[in-house]
Amino acid sequence: NFCKWADFLAEPLSINQSSLSKNMNKLMEKTFVIKEDKEYRITRLGKSEYSKMLTYYDLDRQSILEEESKRITELTQKTLNFFESFEISERDIQFRFLNSVLRLDYEKILWGNTNNSIC
Repeated sequence: NFCKWADFLAEPLSINQSSLSKNMNKLMEKTFVIKEDKEYRITRLGKSEYSKMLTYYDLDRQSILEEESKRITELTQKTLNFFESFEISERDIQFRFLNSVLRLDYEKILWGNTNNSIC
C-alpha cells in the first residue's frame, strides 16, 4: 500500500502543497514514512505511532482492535518467513521468539533493515 503526492492534493484531502511538504518531511525525518520511487509508504514505526495516537485520543475501539490485529498478523507472517529462512523448526523456540516480538514496541525491534521491517 502506498500513496503518491497527487493523492494528498486531490479530493477529499486537498492538502495545501506547502503544508503537505512540511509535514511529509517531518514524517520522513521521524521515519514514520518512507519515499521510494515517488511512492510514500508508512513504516512499522509509523504504524506503531498511529496505533498509539488512536489509543491516546481514545478513538473508536474497533479501529484500535483492527490495527492491533493487522500488526499481529503481519509480524506473525514475517516471523514465520524468518523461521523458514533460517530453518528454525523447534516449536518452543518459535513460540518464545514470536511471543517476545509481539510484546516489544516497534521502535525496539528495528533489525538493521532500512525499511524498518521485521525479519
